[in-house]
Amino acid sequence: MIGCDIIEVKRVKKLKVPNRVFTLSELEYANKFSNPYVHLAGFFALKEAIIKAMDVPLNISQIEILHDSKGAPIANILVDLKGKYDIQCSISNLDELAMAVAFVQKIE
Repeated sequence: MIGCDIIEVKRVKKLKVPNRVFTLSELEYANKFSNPYVHLAGFFALKEAIIKAMDVPLNISQIEILHDSKGAPIANILVDLKGKYDIQCSISNLDELAMAVAFVQKIE
């Protein structure tokens, strides 16, 4: 399945309790940049895209976005899923918008 999401960066700035949405690792990564909210918005969009593409119920706090050695996003599911999944994903952002796409395939 394919999932896609887009979000305005200003919505992420308004979050009152960001640690309910983002892991410590995600917050630390984003805070390395001059505008961390752009990166957090990308993480939010990717989490939503993954939720839309999954065939099992997940909530946003059960997904963590990490990065490989080249900086590409990697989705880490923080709960035990019945089965294995291959998740391919991409994030794009501008100063005011972030969007993400996820392709999720169940591996038997």
